[in-house]
Amino acid sequence: MTTTFAAARRHRPGGVIEKLPEVDAFFWIIKILCLTVGATFAEAVSGIAGASSKTTAVIFLAAFAAVLLFQLSLDRYVPEAYWLAVTMAGAFATCFTTVLTDDWGVTPSAATVLLALLLAAVLAAWQALAGTLSLDRVNSLEREGCYWTAVLVSFVLGETGRVWAVQDVSASPFGTMLMPAFACAAVLIAHRFGAYVSISFWIAFVLTGSFGADLGDWVRAARSDGGVGLGTGTTTGLFLVAIVLVTAFRASRRVDVDPATLHGI
Repeated sequence: MTTTFAAARRHRPGGVIEKLPEVDAFFWIIKILCLTVGATFAEAVSGIAGASSKTTAVIFLAAFAAVLLFQLSLDRYVPEAYWLAVTMAGAFATCFTTVLTDDWGVTPSAATVLLALLLAAVLAAWQALAGTLSLDRVNSLEREGCYWTAVLVSFVLGETGRVWAVQDVSASPFGTMLMPAFACAAVLIAHRFGAYVSISFWIAFVLTGSFGADLGDWVRAARSDGGVGLGTGTTTGLFLVAIVLVTAFRASRRVDVDPATLHGI
């Protein structure tokens, strides 16, 4: 049993990790930042364009599909393509959750249960197809399709779950943010004590999505409402800069390359 999520991918044969980034601390930091940007960007676009939640959801689904097609066409991991796809998926999840709960009248609890079952079905199909859920084995179009389907479902699940969690709770944006943070800590502890690595990863994937969206709510919310008060535009710009800086620093450390093969690059 590996002791960290990163260790599950450290010994991939073949040198360069072609399509997915190394799952280390930087991976989780950038993912949280992308979900924050996705949520705030979706809200900004909706407000500026004056579009309905359904229209905004369609816009971001189309954007995600376009970026994903480019990502699938690549033969190796390209940070800009991968993280842009993650950001667009997060933006779509924010919009689609609004459509589910407000326009279609699905309760957050029912949506969360249904999406959890859907995620389980996607992972079961992936397991049946590939014989493993290891991220080291995402080396075919079918497996990468399963991966991105799980990503998209996970983000919507995280959104509906956080709406369900806070609907009857009178908490400040900061207090709301603490709930998925503590849940993530619990998953990490369980993982350290031997929880199945793939299941732990996807639970953490869902929870960090919720945390990223809550972080964006806290930073942009007015101070009178318990937030930092930066507003949607400033929050989006600030976190975009943070994504660029962290991604650049991560790339400078070459954590997505097997050191044994650097001489051949």
